Amino acid sequence: MNHFSILSKAIAACLIVCLLAGCSKTAKPEFNSSQEQFSTSSPATPESSAAKPAQADTGRLDKAKVQISFLGQTFDGIYSGAAAGGIPEGEGTFTAGDFVYTGTFAAGSFKTGSFQKMPYEMNVGSEKYTGTLDGSITDGVLGGKISFSSFEFQFSGGWKEGVPSGYGQVQKMPFTLYFMEQTSAGSYTGSVDGLIPSGQGEYSDGVLNYKGSFVNGIPEDGDIVGLPLTLKIGETSFSGTYNGQVVSGTLTGKGTFTSDNFSFEGIFRGGVPADNDMVSIPYTLVYQDITYQGTYTGPVSDMAPAGEAGVFDAPAGPEGYYLYFEGSFAGGTIADGALKTNGYHMIFLNEPWNGAAPDPYERIGTLDGQIVGGVGEGACTFSAVNNAGNAYTLTGPLSGGRFHGEVAAVYYLPQGELHVTRLYENGGSSYRNGSDWLMHEMVTAAEGDLYRSVPIGTFDFMNQNGTAFMFGEDHSALLSQVDGALTYDQFYGAPDQYPGKLMQLSGLTVANSYYNENSINNMTCFEIMAWNEGTDQVVWITLYGTTEKLAGFTFDPNGTITVVGMPVLVNRDESYSYLQIYALEVRNDTPSAAQQ
Repeated sequence: MNHFSILSKAIAACLIVCLLAGCSKTAKPEFNSSQEQFSTSSPATPESSAAKPAQADTGRLDKAKVQISFLGQTFDGIYSGAAAGGIPEGEGTFTAGDFVYTGTFAAGSFKTGSFQKMPYEMNVGSEKYTGTLDGSITDGVLGGKISFSSFEFQFSGGWKEGVPSGYGQVQKMPFTLYFMEQTSAGSYTGSVDGLIPSGQGEYSDGVLNYKGSFVNGIPEDGDIVGLPLTLKIGETSFSGTYNGQVVSGTLTGKGTFTSDNFSFEGIFRGGVPADNDMVSIPYTLVYQDITYQGTYTGPVSDMAPAGEAGVFDAPAGPEGYYLYFEGSFAGGTIADGALKTNGYHMIFLNEPWNGAAPDPYERIGTLDGQIVGGVGEGACTFSAVNNAGNAYTLTGPLSGGRFHGEVAAVYYLPQGELHVTRLYENGGSSYRNGSDWLMHEMVTAAEGDLYRSVPIGTFDFMNQNGTAFMFGEDHSALLSQVDGALTYDQFYGAPDQYPGKLMQLSGLTVANSYYNENSINNMTCFEIMAWNEGTDQVVWITLYGTTEKLAGFTFDPNGTITVVGMPVLVNRDESYSYLQIYALEVRNDTPSAAQQ
């Protein structure tokens, strides 16, 4: 090769280098990075559109000002990297404020790469939240894991068509929870599917807290605290809070309900306590037509007392009735157990002396005893007040809610306590083999209560000496047994202490006398009403006999008489008290009295 050829090639190379150097220097722009801006005001294609050229066509741009549209936003920023026709093409970096994208470009748009802090508005329900995206772009669309961060919350997960799609994670995402007819506005942290809580997560509104799994935004399996809940117990509703387990979208499992009135800790099923123990649950109990407001402790079914070992305690309410029961419950009311109440409805039978059918009547009083099937059964004590205003107490057996058997009775009378023993049959006093009837209570609306007492053994004595008590028959053998010391007051106060005793009362003033043709055992009797001298005490005297023998028998009113016989009963109604004597004989104390 000659020298001219070598020199020519060298000069040509230098000229090319100089020309290239001069072109590059001329094309380099002057740009103040402090003026970098981004705009979201104008819409673009769904993902990315071509950037506007910032300078002349060259194979590379360095800090060139370009405009790129993506996800419906248009960004004004700075680009450095490969170019074609003056727009980004190939590898490069785009910066718009804090938003940085690094990767490949195609026709001035993002193609495949990663970015940080892309400005973005996230729609959550009806609300919009402004923040930034971090993630990657594949073939011009968001791909892989995308993160959204705002002042309110953070999201990391899948993305489709410009919105979160598929499973992801959120931190403190604003969320409105609808659960168990409650609405709560709070925040959610955990797994989501399209920004709807799905999978494991935690929710809180500052009071209500839930941790566990979600399905389509609803708590599925987990633990909840502070859930507002209304429980209906019987006919009454109570508002409180639930802390405990949620299973299959309902309150199921171990939980606690707390209200101002009571608390319950046990097992829930389907949103209500299951059969379990309950502590201090308010309950309204209706028993024998009286409503009691109290507390119940024990097993429940459908939020009503049921099963064994329950306790109901109702203090005296506005009407003064109280009730305490320990035992089993059925259908929400007391069944078998021990009962104490002052509202017990006791049924008695009224047995008139004229042989009419017995009439039932009711007393409401205090019962302390056992009940079976909701009614009194077995030993008990019952106290009440009769029509005359006298209190009494009966102690003995009940059958089917009524006294049945031998009953000890105490009557609290103005003269003192009257202690007797009565024989009851299905609520009514009755004779026992016709010998030792002790107490019978007659009740009518007009007369009030009558107490009738016969000492033990009285009828045995009269049966053994029956003919002596018939007028006109010989009774001389009995006169030696007369207890002259037995007074009206003694017998009236304690008749059971004088069984089979004969007494003599003198100085009785006759008020009136008459025949009774409808007497007991089809016998005729002559009745005399007299006053105990110097007192307001009435003495009824009964002479038994045949009509023929008693015919013409009479006593003058206001005359005084003496009676010898057996005291058989003491009565007291609303107006006066009296003693009844079955007479062996009645005689005048005054010679002028006519006696035939």
